[in-house]
Amino acid sequence: CRTRGSRGGNMIRINELKLPIHSDISAVADKAAGLLCVSPRDIESIKIVRRSVDARRREELSFVYSVDIDLKKNVKVQAKCIHYLFMSTYE
Repeated sequence: CRTRGSRGGNMIRINELKLPIHSDISAVADKAAGLLCVSPRDIESIKIVRRSVDARRREELSFVYSVDIDLKKNVKVQAKCIHYLFMSTYE
């Protein structure tokens, strides 16, 4: 994992976060929080860096996101939750 400074706690980038195309934008934060094993309330800010469409299966269209997440200052991601292959950490 790579690290770099942020305002509050840790900045984390998650790539290849996939959601159905009809999902609400708030589902991005919910899914990211689930992957990090934190509550969505522990996310201070979220920035969508990239959004693309996965149209390989016409009946299962989805958006694929890259997001930067800034966690609140005292929130720590447990080591067991850093299993997602496409995640980088920035302090």
